Amino acid sequence: MKNYIVTAFAFVLSALIFAGNAKAGDFDLPTPSSDSRIVYVNNLMPNDNGNGLTPATAKRTLAAAKNLMRSGYPDRMLLKEGGVWYESFGNWTLSGRKKAEPMVISYYRDPGATGGVTRPRINVPGQTGTGLGMWGNTAVKHLTIYGLDFYGQNWAGVPGAQYGDAAAGIAIHAPTENINIAYSVFRNFGTGLVLTNTPVKKSTGVFRNIFDTNYIIGNYTAGAHIYAQSCAGFRAEENIFRRGGWNPANLDSETFYYIFRRAFYGQSDAGSAGTNCNGIKWIKNIHFDGASNDQFRAGAVAIGNAWIKYAMGPLFGGGVTPQGGGVHATAMYNIITEGRDMLPSNYPVGHPNYHDHRRGWGMSLDNVSDGVVRENILTINNGTLPSGIHASEANSGVRNVSFIGNIIHNWKAGFSVNGNQTNLGLQYLNNKVKLNDAAPTFRFQNQTLMSGISGSGNIAMNTQSNGNNVQVGNNMTNLSALGLGQTGNPNFSNPNVSVGGYMATLGYTATNQNSDKFVDEAIANSKPESWDDRFLAIKLVNYFRGGFGLPPRGQ
Repeated sequence: MKNYIVTAFAFVLSALIFAGNAKAGDFDLPTPSSDSRIVYVNNLMPNDNGNGLTPATAKRTLAAAKNLMRSGYPDRMLLKEGGVWYESFGNWTLSGRKKAEPMVISYYRDPGATGGVTRPRINVPGQTGTGLGMWGNTAVKHLTIYGLDFYGQNWAGVPGAQYGDAAAGIAIHAPTENINIAYSVFRNFGTGLVLTNTPVKKSTGVFRNIFDTNYIIGNYTAGAHIYAQSCAGFRAEENIFRRGGWNPANLDSETFYYIFRRAFYGQSDAGSAGTNCNGIKWIKNIHFDGASNDQFRAGAVAIGNAWIKYAMGPLFGGGVTPQGGGVHATAMYNIITEGRDMLPSNYPVGHPNYHDHRRGWGMSLDNVSDGVVRENILTINNGTLPSGIHASEANSGVRNVSFIGNIIHNWKAGFSVNGNQTNLGLQYLNNKVKLNDAAPTFRFQNQTLMSGISGSGNIAMNTQSNGNNVQVGNNMTNLSALGLGQTGNPNFSNPNVSVGGYMATLGYTATNQNSDKFVDEAIANSKPESWDDRFLAIKLVNYFRGGFGLPPRGQ
C-alpha cells in the first residue's frame, strides 16, 4: 500500500511542479516598491563622486554603491550592462523587506537597448577570492541576484591549505532565507555556489543560470558547480551545468579524485534532519560532461532533467547520517544519454590511488526509504562497465520504491538490485528494456531479494535467443517465470533519437549535430531577456519521449 501512496503523491507533485507559478521560465523581477532606492553602478565613471541615484550620476565601484543600500528595504543595486569590475561585493549582510519585495542586485541598460543582455562581469581576483560572500551570524533574507557574470579570473584549480580556501562565485555561510539567483553565470571557480554547514539556509533557488567549468585539481575530494549543506528547500530549475568538477584544458594528474567531483553535491551529514538538504527540487536542468555524478545525498525530487555524456548519472542517497533510515527519491521524466567512462587512472593496479575508470552508469539509489522512478529514458551508452537503474543494499538499502514505465535502450545494462535483504517492497511496473548485447535486462544479485520484488507488465529483450535475459543470483531466467512480465520486443517508434538528432530538427548541419554543439548553443543563446527556448532541457526531453512513444510533458 505504501508504494501506491508514494506513487500517487509523486505523480501529483510532478503535475504541480510543471504547472506551478514558480517556473524559471516565468521568473521575472517584481516591480520596485514605492520606497525602493535604485542605486546605479558604472565602471566607466571617473570616480564615486556621483550620488548613485541616476545613470548619469552612477557610482564607479561596487563598494560605494553597496554603502547606499538599506537593509530591510526592497532596494536595488544595478550594474551597467557590459561593465567589468575587478573587485567583489565583499561580505553581504543586507536583506530585503519580504519575499514579494526582495533586495535586488542586477543590471541596467541604456534606453532603447535591444537583443541579448551582456551581463555585467565580476572578475573575482585571487586563488581564494569570493564574488559575493555571506559570513557571520547576521541573517540575510529576501535577496535576488539577477543577470550577473561571476568569473574567477585567477583560478588555476589549486586551493590553499584546504578545499574551503578555493575561489567561489557566491559563498553562503550565514543563516539565510529566500535567496534567489537567476540568469547569472558562474565560471572558472573551485565551486560556483557554496552553501556550507549550519546554520540553515532556507529556500535557496537557482533559476536559469549557467555553471561552466568550475573545478579543482590536486589531492582534494571536492570541486563542484554547487556544494550544498544545510540547504532545506533548495530548488534548481532550468540551469545549464557544463563540466562540473573538471577542466579538460587543465587536467588533474590525480585522476583518482575525479570520482568525488560533481556538478551538484548535496550533503546530508550536517546536523539534524531539519537543517540538512531535505526537500531539494531539481527541475528541468541540463547536465553535460561532468567529472563523475551528481549526488543528492539527502534525497530529491528530480523531474524533466537531461544528463548528457556522464560517466555516472544521478545518485539519490548514498549517506547514512543523519538519515540512517533512508531518504526520499522521486525521479521522473528525465533522460540520461551518451554514458561514458571516467578519465583513466594514472597509477598502476595495486597502487592506493588506482581506480577503475570504467563506468557508464545511469541512475543509482542507495539509502532510500521510499520513492518513485517513473518514465525515465536511458539510451546510448559508450561506457565499458555499464549499470542502468541500480538499487544498492549499501547503508540502509533501498525500500518501498516503484519503478514505473522507464525505458532502457541501447545502454548495455538494465535494472539491477544488489544485496540479500528481504521485504524490500520494490515494484517494477510496465518498464521496457531493449539491449543490443547479451547483458541481463534485470539482475537481482541474490535469490533472497525476490521475496521483496513484485511487478507486472514489464517487457524486455537482449541478444540472447532463448529469451532468458533475467539474472537471479548465478542463474538465468525470464520475466514470465518470475511473474514480472514477458520477454519480447518493445517496438519503439523511433528509438534512435539522440542529441545530434534533435540538432538536426533545428536545422543544424551534419558537423554540428552533436551534444557538444547543443550545449555550446544553449550557453551562447541563454541570456536575460532573450533565453532561447529551443535549448531548454524539457524540449530535449520531449524529443526523446516522442521517439519512444511517450507523450510530451509540461513545457
